[in-house]
Amino acid sequence: MNDILVGSWTVNSGGEFSAVSQLVFQILGLSPYSSITLADYVNKISSTDKDAYLTARQEAYKSGELKVEYEIIVGGTSKWIREVSLFSIDDINAHKPGNTRIQDITEFRLCENNKKECMDSAKEYVSSLLSIYEEERKRVAKDLHDDLSQRLAVVSIELGSTNEAGIIEIAKVRKIKADVVSISNDIHQLSRNLYPSVIEHFGLVDALRSEIDNFKKKEHIDVDFNTTIESLSIDRKTEIAIFRVLHEALSNIAKHSEAYVVSIELSEIEQSLVLQIKDNGIGFDVVEKLEAPGLGLTSMQARARFINGQLSIRSKEFQGVTIELRIPIS
Repeated sequence: MNDILVGSWTVNSGGEFSAVSQLVFQILGLSPYSSITLADYVNKISSTDKDAYLTARQEAYKSGELKVEYEIIVGGTSKWIREVSLFSIDDINAHKPGNTRIQDITEFRLCENNKKECMDSAKEYVSSLLSIYEEERKRVAKDLHDDLSQRLAVVSIELGSTNEAGIIEIAKVRKIKADVVSISNDIHQLSRNLYPSVIEHFGLVDALRSEIDNFKKKEHIDVDFNTTIESLSIDRKTEIAIFRVLHEALSNIAKHSEAYVVSIELSEIEQSLVLQIKDNGIGFDVVEKLEAPGLGLTSMQARARFINGQLSIRSKEFQGVTIELRIPIS
């Protein structure tokens, strides 16, 4: 079975493609470095999906993001495409400038009725897709931190040095300064959520401690974190997946559990790394929840599979929830 294909391009305000990756030409059956426009690409979309695609794209011009799957026809052959595009929502041109990633998911769609034979291909698809999302999160996080946060810091410094001309003006300046500091803190938190660079700088264990400390300060919920592990020799994608599972679990606790005590433990047990998160909240019916999982639970399950881990959930109504992530390590 062929590797899953992923391609990318940038489209300008005139609808012309640039920075087109070689995989795009391969997916579309074109010669390398062929000239292509948005109109050319849309013409390859099947007649059953074209109108829906154009409608979704127009809506995405307002929101700034497009995530869609559709069928294209290349040389008389059908292919299924997964597209993720980001647009400039401030631009008023008919064709919004934007960055696009497309993935050939034809084989994934074809093998849905034969899951056993296609499990490896499906796993590769999820892995590739999550890698793309993490890279995009990392890029946006860097832009937020390196650009907006520093610019706001300069404004805050300038306001801090403003001469006090009068009581009313002083109060106004202090209010503006406080607002700028608050915005800067929010941008820092957004950057952290998009890509946890704290892992790169301090390692997984300290990154988990930092996330827990932020949660305690924000939600005023008591959290007890226990671990005897100070450093780990695991790859970056595994570290990020563990961090994301913790983040999502804490988010669910804050939103739904009504808990006031949380216990978190990171340990090595029988050649496995185990993250366990317990709360004393209202709990839920596990069977009912797993039949229709929300986005948070689905995300945690996907990330566990992504790193060959197992995610288990134990709960009863009014008896709290225990989430356990177990990852094999050598």
